[in-house]
Amino acid sequence: MGGLTGLEREKSHQFAGFRTHILVSVGSCITALTSLALFYDYSSYANIDPGRLTAQVLSGIGFLGAGAILKTSNGIRGLTTAAGIWATACIGITVGYGYYVLSISAWLFVMITLYILKNI
Repeated sequence: MGGLTGLEREKSHQFAGFRTHILVSVGSCITALTSLALFYDYSSYANIDPGRLTAQVLSGIGFLGAGAILKTSNGIRGLTTAAGIWATACIGITVGYGYYVLSISAWLFVMITLYILKNI
């Protein structure tokens, strides 16, 4: 899903494209899987909140998205790409947590936004 989102950005000649979106989605998914594994393995020994690790991913993705935003003489560019990177991270997290229907629904909404609402 991240790759297909990035493919649209690549076709639109944006800075963050195919590979970036794949890395963001895979990294986010791995983080969610790791946080769940830590919770199941160590929750009897310590008070562990699996959401804390994934929350930090979303915070960090904000910095990555900020790198895609540029101010030019024609205005500000890259806001959609930055939002797409953030949405890709969120979708990767939902996949990692096992919410596949929600992940696909969110991804379809993102793709509709990028392809159909492009000229509005």
